[in-house]
This record gives sequence, C-alpha cells and structure tokens, in this order.
Amino acid sequence: MLGLAPNSYQNGPCFIKKLSDLGTIPEAVVSYQITPNQNLMQIGYVNDASYSGELTYHSIVQAQNTWWTLNLGDVTYDGQSIKTSNLRYAIIDSGSRMIMMAEDDYKNFVDNIPSAAFSRLDCTGLYCFSDSESCKFFESKLSDFTFTLDSTVYSVPPTAYLSEGFNGHKCAITVSFVDWLVNRYVLGDAFIKNYYVTFDFDNNQVGLALNADGPVSFETGLLWWELMLIILGCLLIIFLIFAGILYRRAQNKTVTSVLEDGLDEQVKNEPLIGFD
Repeated sequence: MLGLAPNSYQNGPCFIKKLSDLGTIPEAVVSYQITPNQNLMQIGYVNDASYSGELTYHSIVQAQNTWWTLNLGDVTYDGQSIKTSNLRYAIIDSGSRMIMMAEDDYKNFVDNIPSAAFSRLDCTGLYCFSDSESCKFFESKLSDFTFTLDSTVYSVPPTAYLSEGFNGHKCAITVSFVDWLVNRYVLGDAFIKNYYVTFDFDNNQVGLALNADGPVSFETGLLWWELMLIILGCLLIIFLIFAGILYRRAQNKTVTSVLEDGLDEQVKNEPLIGFD
C-alpha cells in the first residue's frame, strides 16, 4: 500500500516529495484519471491531454491538512440545495469509491429521488441499489449533483455515481453518508470520474479539470441479449430478402415454362397452310 497523503508533519516523511527532491520524478505531483476502460495514476507530471479546459487549483485547509481537504460550500441535487448540515469541508479521496455526505444531506437527496426511480430502488441501508433494473434504466431518471469547492461549482452526472456490479448489485447509487465523527464530506471515485485530479505536494493544493475521457452514457452500451436480437433480426431480414429473390425466380421460370409449353402445343395443332 502506498500512502499519498499531503506533505505535512503529522503524516511523517512524504514519499512523493522525497522522489522529487532526489530528482527521480520531475515534479512532486500525482495525477488521477478514471476512464471507461482503465484507471490511470501519473506520478511526477500532469498530462495536458487528459483534461479539457484549465486546471483550477484549490489550497488544502491547513487545519485539516492530514488529508486533501478543501472548503465545501453548497451541495445541490437536481438544481435544489440538499445541504442542511453544517459540514464545511470535503476530502478528495482516490481511495474511496463513493461520495459520502452528512447523514441529513443524504436523506435530503433520497427524498428528492423521483418516484419512477425510487420505486425500483432499495434505499433502506447505507446506499440505494437495485437488483432488478440496470443502470441504463436509472440514468435518465436521476439528475446531476453539484459541489461548490471554494467558489467553483463542480457537477457530477448520474453516469459518474451509478455503478454496475457494485457489491454484487445490478446497479447501485454510490452515494452514502459519513459517520458523524468524520465530520466532513468524502468525494471519492464517484466524483473523480468526471474530473482529472492532480495532487500537488509542493504547494499542498488540488487541481481539478474536466476529464477528457470521462464516464460515458449507459445508453450507448447494449446488453448481450439486445445485441443478439439485433443480429438475429438482421439475419432474418437477409433470409427473407434471399427467399423472396429465389421465389420470384422460381415463379418466372414457371411462367416461362407454361408459355413455352402453350406455344409448342399451339404449333402442333395449327394446320399446315400450303401454297399452290
């Protein structure tokens, strides 16, 4: 296990900072990018091709510098504020798969899930999930979250916080609540998926920019049986066209044969005409 906490005396010697001081890596930074096909960790540099727009940097809260802790403002879901708690900080945590918020705020979110989706979910535990419907079903029925870090608003769409196969479920909403002792939000992979994240150990700051290869719509993917139905449908159409061509040819041959037989019979029965 490689710990990548900020460079602070409470955390002890900083591995990334040491690599930079020795010249092993060019910069004391670690960057993360979660793509639909792979998770990337880039040590010592920022890859400009991995994000679009500009990186926005946020200094970590010095009183909370054992983690990558940022100032948290409002939190919304479907355009409505759901933050009624007094939590003021959020940790950017690549070691967590979920977005974890204050329990009251989480309950506000669940209360705002539309009935078309809520009726197919089990939200009685630590998070909402479904063992009957796929994430494709929920994607169009759920809405974006927004999180205000310092004064910048970051949006998280359903494609980022919905997860197929999470803890064995057909689909899960990877949003939960933190223990009251934690006293801060945790923005894990469900948040990071939508952004390129760089941790700057020299300046104790976090950079965020839109992920150039972020989460894709579940609507673009086809289930195996849907793909098989499409293939079978195409084969059936080809078969029907081919059968139709063969049938038309057989009909034409039959008509031609009947006409030829009719002409032969007519010739046989036609009296010969002589000329004197």
